[in-house]
Parts: sequence; structure tokens; C-alpha cells
Amino acid sequence: MKLLKPISVISLTTALLLSTVSPILAAGGAALPKPSINSGPQAINSNSTPSVTDSTYADEAKISKEKAIELAKLYVEIPSSYVLQNISFNSNSYSNGSSLWNLQYGKKTDDKYYGSISVGIDSDSGKLMNYYYNDENPANKPAYPPKVNLKTAKELATELLKKFNPNELSHLQYNDNFEKLFKAPLNGDVRYSIQFDRIENNIPYPNNYVTFTLDGNGKLVSYDQNWSNKVTFADASKAISVEQATYAFQTNSTVALTYISPWNQTAPKKTNPYLSYSLITNSVDALTSKVTNQYGSTISLNTTPLTEQPLADKPTGNLNLTKDQAIKLATGYIHLPANAELENAFYQESVAPDEGVSNDAVASSKRVIIGGGGGTGISIWNLSWQVAAEKGKDPDYISAGINSKTGELLSYYRNQKQPIPIDDSTTTPAATKINLDKAKAAAIDFIKKVVPQYTNELAIDEQNLANLTDELMKTAPAININFRRVVQGILTESESINVGVDTDTGEINSFWSNLSTLEYPTTKPMVLSEADAITKLLSQYNIELTYSIPYDPNPVNPPSPEVEATQEAKPYYILTPKYPDQFIFLDAVSGEWKKRDTGEITTLEKAIVTDIEGHWGQNEIQLMIDYSALDVKDGKVLPDQAITRGEMIKMLVISMNGGSGFGGREYTNRVSSFKDVSNDSTYFPYIESAVDSNIIDANTSATFNPNGTISRDEIAQLIVRALGYDKLAEYSDIFKLDLKDAAKINHKGQVAIVVGLGILTATNGSFMPAQEVTRAQAAIAFSRYLQKRSILQDVPLSMNVGIAKG
Repeated sequence: MKLLKPISVISLTTALLLSTVSPILAAGGAALPKPSINSGPQAINSNSTPSVTDSTYADEAKISKEKAIELAKLYVEIPSSYVLQNISFNSNSYSNGSSLWNLQYGKKTDDKYYGSISVGIDSDSGKLMNYYYNDENPANKPAYPPKVNLKTAKELATELLKKFNPNELSHLQYNDNFEKLFKAPLNGDVRYSIQFDRIENNIPYPNNYVTFTLDGNGKLVSYDQNWSNKVTFADASKAISVEQATYAFQTNSTVALTYISPWNQTAPKKTNPYLSYSLITNSVDALTSKVTNQYGSTISLNTTPLTEQPLADKPTGNLNLTKDQAIKLATGYIHLPANAELENAFYQESVAPDEGVSNDAVASSKRVIIGGGGGTGISIWNLSWQVAAEKGKDPDYISAGINSKTGELLSYYRNQKQPIPIDDSTTTPAATKINLDKAKAAAIDFIKKVVPQYTNELAIDEQNLANLTDELMKTAPAININFRRVVQGILTESESINVGVDTDTGEINSFWSNLSTLEYPTTKPMVLSEADAITKLLSQYNIELTYSIPYDPNPVNPPSPEVEATQEAKPYYILTPKYPDQFIFLDAVSGEWKKRDTGEITTLEKAIVTDIEGHWGQNEIQLMIDYSALDVKDGKVLPDQAITRGEMIKMLVISMNGGSGFGGREYTNRVSSFKDVSNDSTYFPYIESAVDSNIIDANTSATFNPNGTISRDEIAQLIVRALGYDKLAEYSDIFKLDLKDAAKINHKGQVAIVVGLGILTATNGSFMPAQEVTRAQAAIAFSRYLQKRSILQDVPLSMNVGIAKG
């Protein structure tokens, strides 16, 4: 039995008990609405006879194959157009040790798939364990706004819960993680994830859960149940109080000072890393008051470097090595057998994101992720050798990466032997010859040999090694020793070197360097006290009691009977974010909260908008605020103030991208398309995205005027371009423009389209093309644009023909 990694519970303070959700389906289960997914049909084999894969254990199943098929149709709707394609039997599929009948259905027309359904039935109890539905018919376009909102989706899921899990109802509690992060969608292809967690002794156990996923039409598209009948629950009657847990967190938590860099800075100029405080401990044992990490163990945070002073000076970085020079250096770093033959050598160079690099150059360059981070380019010689195979064995391969500017070893790998499965009764694992202490010593010696210039900035990651178990050591082909970079005793965020040591020979068989050229302070800054930092860091969390089995980072699978019989969940107090949608960090110097992506100062709480209550565009304005398409300052969004051109383009790009998937980082290296929009402008990535999407024409003007206002005539053109009809709109004579002020309109075809679609409207027969657009008007226009876009998306005629035949 293998329990899943504990789910991080965001918050249960406002969780709804099952009985509080209003039912809307009949007890027997009403037919759900039609599905809405359109990823396109796939070609399939024309053979319609279902294949059956039965293991030898299938005969022992209490539920027969035929009964499983019958039960599947009782649990979920399987349309007659879906044909059973495959039946398989899987033993020990779930954490409770149950076996599963898996049924695969497909819908096809002209040898193409238009959808699939998968149903999993417990072979002992006949319960529905999972269900997945995928509609690949592009004619089933999702509607916008969605026909079903989150509240209705919860009600639908609750009724399905009663149907699928009647015996577990009293042991399930609604988990509001998804709801806390949910925003009203900007397109119709929405998925509502509704989860119910197991609850024992009135304490949640989030390792066990039932989850439903419904689409915007209210159609069930997936169902999963993870439930173990073998886990036991420790008596929690003597658990400490939440006040005592809070005191334990406050007095015994471990915090780490770490240098971090914002991950989404769009400006190409170098920015020094920020010094941040973070909590390392995240739970308190409710029976002992012991503060632990996610593994249930104490923290071992090592920031002591290997040496006080570097063993060599850092290289100057002006070597420009030839291939032969790189090979000579590599053979000095690593051991090459006498019969190793060079198989390949190739050179790669990335472009440094310095200001002034052309867009074309950046587009054609390939970034190399190995080493050399921190915003600089890097050039590498990638070398590989083949070692002739011994009789009856496969050949060995060796690879290495050399920085052509500095001569540093960046990577090294030699084929590792495969571990012997611990459950293989035919083979006895050989005793490990190299123990942990010997492996650490070998790794340290290698570090001193290949990167002596960094020995005063590398500390062994003891916490990572603390997770190694004796059982794992018996079969591990190598021990990976991780060295984290520290500067003046302060950890860096992700810079490290990893060294692999062969457990039989003690030789180094892998090396990976992820050190950057970021400039760190030469002296340790003055920072908040640890006590003050802990107080601030804890303020962003709720402290809640849950059952948990400490996560095993190195599980043995399958576990021994002894391990399987001792799976006891214990009560822990855990930290759950109050503001789960906030990606922030605590500046250790200033004590301010800052955005993790940009480094800008922010606050924990969401800004409360005070000037849109009762406004005629309140809902649309709030939607744009939720997606950060409109900024709130001092609690005001100023809905009736003219929107600037920069704000308007930001709002349009966010709307076009569905509110997600756009960070702007891809524009870091770009030269601005307009003289008056600098690379560090808030609007720079949005404007560049609009240029790439042909929403803005950068060839007609050298300036954009991001702080200027925009007229109704201009926004009509932008919306039509976003719809993809701008070329058509140029034939303005084919459009009827029955407006009193038509003569004053510059973009007649575009205005005719947006007015005809109802995206923009006329007043008393006049369009008023020169009138400035307000923030509220822009928000409403883009909301209407999203609705019309979902309707206007075409389906290929061939798809419609195929549907008619089916």
C-alpha cells in the first residue's frame, strides 16, 4: 500500500458541511447537460471489437467483468454512440489494496475519435472509483458565460456524492481550496474542481478524498476517489489547543534567510537579489508540541561553507576555448577510461539579455539552462564519449559540459547501474560498499578539485541527506550529495551543485552545476530579528488541525507488511495560507511584503474597492479587477475616468489570454517597438504581445502614447482586430452604417461590426466616435467581446459532416 503525498490544505475555516449544500438533482440522479470540450477528433483503428486484458487474478474478483459493465452504466451516463473498446483488470490499483475493472469507451465517426469515456469499478465492492470523460468534438463549443456557475457546480457535485458515496457521507467534508482561488472565467472552457475530504474524529484527513470535476455546462468530466480502509487514526482527545500550537510555532519555528530574484521581471537591466525570510517548519505535532517539517522530522539547516576562504580565484571569463582546449580541461576534471572514444563535440551559445539586443537575434537564439544563470549569456562545449562494451554488457557513455569562457565544468554524467528491486525474491541486494560519510568525503574532494573558487560559498544540504533511509541505501546505485550556495552565511534560492557518488566504487558519476553570476552584497545587510520575522510570516497563515501521515520522500514500493500495517495518521497543526492567490515574500531588510514575480511592494489583504458599489458596470469592472487588468489605488478604481491607452491594451491582452498564461517574461529581451514605451514600463509586455498579435501596428508610428486616452472609434478597431475581422472591415461599403454621425467615423467597417454585434452601442442614433472611453466602458466592452468571440468561433465544415453521419 502506498499512500499519496499529503495534500496541502489551504483553509477549512469556512468549509461547508455536506448537509448545508442544497440538492438540485433527483435522488436517482438526473441526466447531466451535454459536454463541452473541443480538442478535435483523432484517427483510430477501425476494429470495433473490444479488447479484453484479464490478469490471472481477475478470476478471484467478486465483481465479474459483465457486472462491472452493468454497474458502470448505472453510475454514469454512457451514450449509445460510445462503444466499449477495451476492458482491463488491475490488481492493487488503489491505496486500500483494491483491484479495479477499467472500462474504456470510444465514440467514432469515419475512423476518427470524437470522444472517450473511462470508468473504473472496484472489483470487490462494485463501487465507482474513477470516471473520465473527454469530448473531442469541436462542434460542442463551450458557451460564454458558462451555463453553470461555481455555486451550481457544487450543488451538482453534492448530489453525485450522495449517489456515488452514500456510505461515506458522514465522513466527508467540503474542501474550499478551489473556491478560494476561483475567479469568474474569461472563457467558457472552465473546469470546476469540487473536492470532499475525509474527516475522522471531526478532524480532516486530506490524504483521503473524493473529487468531482464539472465543465461550464454542468457535465461531469472526471471523478476520483482515494480512500484507504487500512489507515488508522491516533486518538486526538489529548491534542494541544490551537493557542498552544500557535505558541509552539512562534517560539520554535525555523526561519531561513534566502537571497531570491523575482521570476518575472520584464526589464532587461540587472537587478540585485532581494534578501527574504521564509518559514522552514510547517507543522506542529498536536500530541507532543514538536515543530516539524513535511516529513515529520526536525529541521537541519546547514549554512556553513566547506572552507572560510576560496581555494582559488574566480576565472576572468575571457578564454574562448577551442574544442581541443575544452576536451583537455574536461579530461583533467573527470576520469576517462583508456578505451573511451570521443563521439561528439558541439558548441552552444546563448544571447545575454542586455539592453539593445535585437528582437530577431533573441528570437533565433537558444538559451542554455545549465549554469550561467542570473541574466547573462553563456557558451558551452558539450562533449560526449563512448566506452567500448565489455562482453555481454552494453556500452558506457560519458558526457560533460565545459563553459568556454571560464573553463568551468558545468555538467558531467556517466551511466549508472540500475538498482535491484527490494521485492525481487530471486536476487539478494549486494551490501553497499560506500556509506554516507565516505560518499560525502568523495563529493567534497571533487568540489575542491573542479570548483575550488566556490568552496567558501558551498554548504552540504544536510536536510536532503537526512531523508535517506537505510533501506534505500541498500539498493541505491548512487548517493547524490547536494551543495547549496551560501553568501555570508545566507542561502541562495536555487543555486546549487549536485555530485553523484557510485555506491560500489566511490567514484564520481555525475555532476551538475547551477551557479549564477548574480551580484550579491559583499557584506551581510541588517535584517529583522528572527522573532519579528516569525510573527510576520505566521500572520499570513491559518493554523488548523488535520490528520496526516508524514510524507516519505524515498518510499519503498511495495512496502513491507510491517510498514503497511503501521500506517497510522496522527494529528498535526498545519499552516494554511489565508491568501492563497498571493505570491509574495517578506523582505528581510525592510520588513515589507513584496510580489514574488516583480519585487513590487504589496499588501497581504486584497484591496477593497470602494467606488464601484451600485455602478452600472460593477460586475464587469470587478471581473477585470480580479484578473489585475484594472489597478486599484487607495481603494478606488475610478470607473468613470478615461482609460489610458496602456491600461486598455493591458485589459485587452489579459482578456484575450483568458486571464492566465501570460506573464510577459518572454519579452524580457525585446527592444521596444515604440520609443515612448520603455522595457521597464508596466505596459511593455502587453503592448509587445499586442504587436505580435497584430492588434497594434508598430509600423505606422514610432510612438504609442501609453498615457493618452483612447476614443470609441479607436477601441472599435482594436476589438475587431482581436476578433480577427479587421481585413474584412476594410471593405466598409459592404456594411450598413445607419448612424447619424457616420461621416465622422474613421473606421466605418469596424464600427459597423461592433455595433452590429452589440459590443458597443449607439446613443440616440449617434456613435460619438471621438468620445473618450472610460474604464467602466472598456470593461463592459471587453466582457461583451468575450461573449461574442465564443459564438463566432467557426467549426470546420468537415466536422459538421462527420457529426451528421454519426
